[in-house]
Amino acid sequence: MKKTKIILLTLVLLLLLPACKREKVVEPIQPLTKVTISPERDVLFTATQQAWINENPLPVNVNGTVIAVSSTDGIQKSAADPIVNESSETEVPQGFYQLQAGETPKCIARRFNVDWLKLYSMNNISFENENAIQPGTVLILPQNSVWNEKHGPIASAEHPVQYSVAAGDTLNSIACIFGDVFPEQLAIENGITSQDQLVPGLSLNIP
Repeated sequence: MKKTKIILLTLVLLLLLPACKREKVVEPIQPLTKVTISPERDVLFTATQQAWINENPLPVNVNGTVIAVSSTDGIQKSAADPIVNESSETEVPQGFYQLQAGETPKCIARRFNVDWLKLYSMNNISFENENAIQPGTVLILPQNSVWNEKHGPIASAEHPVQYSVAAGDTLNSIACIFGDVFPEQLAIENGITSQDQLVPGLSLNIP
């Protein structure tokens, strides 16, 4: 009897031993918390996204003229172009605008002849926060939209006129005083090639 128990115990141990040595099988489906995007997939997604944007240029209304450009097109400047927006270090794709010091969203709506209500809506701007929008903010410019004269004239000050430069003025801030004037226009009209030329008391022609 004792011998039989020993044999049975030995058999049980022999059966359990392989199970103890068996490696733990990893579940084929991992929880989402463990999922990571491979660098290859990320690069492929970015390349596909950029190719689509390049093949679908964005129509942009600039001073009444509609042009079509891709988002990779920066603001092109030739050597003869006046130097403006020197404080901006980031090239912004067409269809967007980066606010400069002295500018407001409503001023940009006037400059690019777009409905300021649509611009405010697309950029989550309200009467409560419109004065808190900081320089460097990138605005989306609404397409197929023009300034609504029911909200007042597109120009915020009468021109043509002579303007006397004040301390702290920039071409961008001066353009915003008049609304529908581009800083580039002021630079060309007055032969301005550097911010250093805007000394207090200088008389500028506002076209």
